[in-house]
Amino acid sequence: MIDLKKIRKAMEKALDSKRYEHTLGVEYTAAALAMRYGASIQNAQLAGLLHDCAKCIPDDKKISICEKHNVAI
Repeated sequence: MIDLKKIRKAMEKALDSKRYEHTLGVEYTAAALAMRYGASIQNAQLAGLLHDCAKCIPDDKKISICEKHNVAI
């Protein structure tokens, strides 16, 4: 089971306040769309919460993380 409350708390710590508020709005909209189209509401909420999870990480650090985990850029 996905702990959305825990993920919200982590996102609140990782993002600036403006980006966090935006993320909560995306979570809500994603849930509404999932309801409308019969998709998993919880998965949609998770996608909404995580869509900007790396937005506040500097580019050089993102590149370093990708290299460490063999993710193609």
